[in-house]
Amino acid sequence: MPRLSTDARHALIEISSHPHGTSEDFLTLSGFKLEMLEELVIGGLVAVTTEAIGPVVTLERYRITDDGRKAIEG
Repeated sequence: MPRLSTDARHALIEISSHPHGTSEDFLTLSGFKLEMLEELVIGGLVAVTTEAIGPVVTLERYRITDDGRKAIEG
């Protein structure tokens, strides 16, 4: 596994602190770059799920994966 950047590690720690996941908007407003978040998803460290909130509203939640937890533990 490639070494995580400081920002990627902080993003994983932030995401892991939300057991039900957190939104992309929250993460980008917290200063994390969308490109870096996409790399975490592509790398399998974070998973994105889409939930229907209403008939026309959806929410994408970022959740840490087991591999993501291992990356911040090691």
